[in-house]
Amino acid sequence: MYPARFDRLMKGLLTPHSRRGVLAGVLAGALGGARTARAKLPKIGVCHHTNSATNPLVFIRVSARAAKAHAAHGDAIDVDLETDPDNCGECGNVCGPDQSCQGGECLRQGRCAPIPGSGGICRCFVRSGVTCPTGPTACPSDGGGPPGSGSACSGLPCPCL
Repeated sequence: MYPARFDRLMKGLLTPHSRRGVLAGVLAGALGGARTARAKLPKIGVCHHTNSATNPLVFIRVSARAAKAHAAHGDAIDVDLETDPDNCGECGNVCGPDQSCQGGECLRQGRCAPIPGSGGICRCFVRSGVTCPTGPTACPSDGGGPPGSGSACSGLPCPCL
């Protein structure tokens, strides 16, 4: 702290103040602190283990700050019941190996994407790294570039046949 600022601070602290002035200062400090409080973190979905025989898992929304504690005792963190194949529609509802979770339902449908390292061969993926195992798909075979690049393999929906 600079000497001149220190002198002003000490002079202000040592000068007698009225009760009204002190109260105004305290309120201003409290309200100013309230305005600068941390912004709330968004809520995230958690499939929470309840230790109940009749209802072992429940879906709850918690602050992102609580995620670490929930993960420590085995809860699934950052769950989206609309798209998560391990918790599709409800906690613990696992889609089959040839299904994806879309709109909270397990469906035999995925998204067209290039096979990594294949030079652009396009396949239907039901999950990250998992292609439809039952045969050919409706994905075009001429591409592999990003969406909008002119490639036909661009995240189009595709049924698993």
